Amino acid sequence: MDKITTLIVEDEPLLAEILVDTLKQLPAFDVIGVADKQESAKKMIRLYQPQLILLDNFLPDGKGIDLIRHTVNTS
Repeated sequence: MDKITTLIVEDEPLLAEILVDTLKQLPAFDVIGVADKQESAKKMIRLYQPQLILLDNFLPDGKGIDLIRHTVNTS
């Protein structure tokens, strides 16, 4: 079974670490990266094309929903 490639977008370092540690214990998931801002998330999405994005809605440079809209419109 192929692993679900997962990108975590979270600006709170402790929460991002907890999410990474939790997903690493689950064999179905492969964490391919962690981004703490929209701009770095956009680059990682283009580069890695994750199957799943765990997304914080309130980021330092904008809202998570805006990142979703951007991703859908550029796909």
